[in-house]
Amino acid sequence: TITNGVLVGTGRLKIANNALIGPDGRIETDVEMNGYDQNISTFLSNTSATIKGNLYVNAGSRVTAQINLDIQNGTVRFLNGKFGLTDKTITLSSPPVGATASNYFVTHDFSGRMGTVLVKNLSGSTLFPVGTEFSYLPVTLTALSGDFSVSAHPLSISVPMNNFALNNQWLVNRVSGTAAADVQVEWNPSNESSDFTNYRSNSNLYRFNGSVWQSLGTPSGSGYTRTVQNVANFSPITVITSANPLLPIELKNFKGRVQNNSAYLTWETASEWQNQGFDVEKSTDGLTFSKIGFVKGAGTSTLTSAYKFMDINFVSNAYFRLKQTDLDGKFSYSTTIALEKNNSKSTTIMVYPNPVSSQSNLNIDLSETLEDNGIVTCFDVFGRMVYQKNLNKNETSFSIPTNDWARGLYILRFKNGTKWQCSQFVKE
Repeated sequence: TITNGVLVGTGRLKIANNALIGPDGRIETDVEMNGYDQNISTFLSNTSATIKGNLYVNAGSRVTAQINLDIQNGTVRFLNGKFGLTDKTITLSSPPVGATASNYFVTHDFSGRMGTVLVKNLSGSTLFPVGTEFSYLPVTLTALSGDFSVSAHPLSISVPMNNFALNNQWLVNRVSGTAAADVQVEWNPSNESSDFTNYRSNSNLYRFNGSVWQSLGTPSGSGYTRTVQNVANFSPITVITSANPLLPIELKNFKGRVQNNSAYLTWETASEWQNQGFDVEKSTDGLTFSKIGFVKGAGTSTLTSAYKFMDINFVSNAYFRLKQTDLDGKFSYSTTIALEKNNSKSTTIMVYPNPVSSQSNLNIDLSETLEDNGIVTCFDVFGRMVYQKNLNKNETSFSIPTNDWARGLYILRFKNGTKWQCSQFVKE
């Protein structure tokens, strides 16, 4: 028991019983909690205590903080056991050491009390070994400066329909400074529902802004970790996936031109997620396509990536599209472009959303003025026409109701004067 005084010494003080720290009391030596289910608490009115050294956790089961702790000139070093924080904050001058899946800070206990780990002056990668009574849920923050706090709790905020989330969330806060941070979270199978497990490969970090969950950016990582770089807004954070996930790539454009009697194709992606690559496919009628080449993708990237392909066997008018395949074997198609042997111009038509649901119309945007009255026709995969519309010269956008269409793949053909273009879309 320390009251109105300072405990000093050399070496490491081992405490086998509870530690009681009264007003103005502080410890200026290394301390090892070396008993079983020990408390660090007070018998008077003070709410915090200072330890100017390392605090070793070697209590077999756990050490429990009943007051706020400020660990100066040292940190918490885990040897054996958990460190329960009840509803208190532990402030560290340097990152904790020795944490494992069995030895970590419990920031949400059986009583529902929520504690916090605060690490000051981050410089580089810092592990916050936090978790609940049942799960180790560490967070790694990489920042150039600033004080950050982290805690882990059960999920308390619902997510939209058709989305699935882990059953836990993290409170990550920048306590001081303005620096952004790379955020990595880790979980284990027990934190997943069966629905989440089915779509785990498409999961991402999301932040609740007070009204909706927002993606923190393009993620990296696989298995039970996800990382998003350069995060500026925090807390609360969880991992969310969807039964209708985003496509593995964000295709910015797909263009073609005739050059030296060859078809020169170019395209760019704004981001990629586990992208294996692109099959380049060609058709003479806009309906039946065959593979003529393959271009390797960038894998996972948040940077713009540029690609090109040349068809030296271009002898007449043809249609081209991209079949993008991710590392899990899933694939999606780009829009289709048409190239004419004697005309270096390509026509483009935007079709969205793709896939289109029964609650949404299919939107069509034309990128150029019609040369004459145009025609748009839709066919199912069996070649049966399901829709046709004649366009006047001033009509550059319109919508198609698809609520009574069957699920599956559809072909859209667009005629502009003597030019033809095909595109594809999926009805969910």
